[in-house]
Amino acid sequence: MLNLHEELAGSGVQAAHVAIDVTIGSSTFYGQPRATAEQIAPVYWDLHTNRDKVERIFKG
Repeated sequence: MLNLHEELAGSGVQAAHVAIDVTIGSSTFYGQPRATAEQIAPVYWDLHTNRDKVERIFKG
């Protein structure tokens, strides 16, 4: 992802990744953290508005 991000720099196209380490919606595994789409959305917005970043990790 880093190489693609660097290759596309300045082209107006962004290559980035959001890693999500929770269950979205209802919990499916005992003890697995969960989050709603509304909680995760700001991570995507931050990545979109700060285009110098390649990856964000959401851990809930």
